[in-house]
Amino acid sequence: MKKLKFLTVGCLSLILSVTPVWAMDHTFKDVQQSDWYYDAVNFINNKGIIDEVAEDEFAPNEMMTRGTFILSLYHMANNPDVDHKLVFTDVSKEAKYAEAVEWGVENKIISGYSKTLFKPDKPITREEMVTILYNYTQFIGLETPIEGMGIREYVDEQQVSTWARNPMRWGVGSSNIISGVEGQQLKPQAITTRAEASNILMRYCTNVLNSNGSSVIIEEGTQQYALKIGFPNYIAPYVQLDQMEQPIGENETYSLILFKFTKDDHSANIGSLSIYTQKQYDAVKAEGGPFPTEVFRQDGLVVAFMGLQDMPFELQTPEAQLVGNYHQEVGNILKTITLVPIAK
Repeated sequence: MKKLKFLTVGCLSLILSVTPVWAMDHTFKDVQQSDWYYDAVNFINNKGIIDEVAEDEFAPNEMMTRGTFILSLYHMANNPDVDHKLVFTDVSKEAKYAEAVEWGVENKIISGYSKTLFKPDKPITREEMVTILYNYTQFIGLETPIEGMGIREYVDEQQVSTWARNPMRWGVGSSNIISGVEGQQLKPQAITTRAEASNILMRYCTNVLNSNGSSVIIEEGTQQYALKIGFPNYIAPYVQLDQMEQPIGENETYSLILFKFTKDDHSANIGSLSIYTQKQYDAVKAEGGPFPTEVFRQDGLVVAFMGLQDMPFELQTPEAQLVGNYHQEVGNILKTITLVPIAK
């Protein structure tokens, strides 16, 4: 089993109509509660998706650059390993976005302006940003349906670049991650501020990733798969997937994915998935003792689940109620798991 390559851990949360669970615990002197982007900046910063520019400064009105935006998606993907084969002359290996650029280009999430130029400091446009998110969504194995009138409802839809038309139709349609500005104008080639990018990323996390569950990308031999799992809305805001590689046998590893529940100051693991080869899983069973329960087998892989052993919270607390409901429904949650082949 190759190591787990990618995890959409940054966005496993929902926007609620009550006090947000991402309420600010980090104060920025340039982000006030009265600002329209207050919730979006809190959400994105608390998830570690967009880096602040200083300890107490977010710079919401500065332009979002191509380098910073692909770095945000790289953080969302849990900073996967890269081969360090940069070919762009304008991307230093020491740049904080260097690995993100390489990851994005390698996986066809973003492209350069030429074989040697990436232009990381160039402000990103609205259509570029949506196209990158469209490519990212397909990369993690989710569908990108194009429905309804989409961009044809906007008076400036002819200004959308040819390469961005399908992504923008998806962005204003089924995903609802972007909307018009100043009436019926889409302004596809307008540049984007960090506040605007935060709002689009928050909507993406909520409308696309949460509605489709959480996904991990695994690689076995020459094949990649997207493993997807959906959590009920009542507990999804509090669950994060933490991944690690566990040794097994000689010079082998398997992927362990922990379900980490966090609410306020309370945190505990409430289950885990293990991704084995069939040979590895059969060897684990042969050893005896506790072992994960097989969920299903596919293409030589075994997806196995280890459930909650003991209630980690005091009874009668809100945390215990949520986890108890999850425990009662875990069988249905496991039925949502799918393993979808991805073309490399």
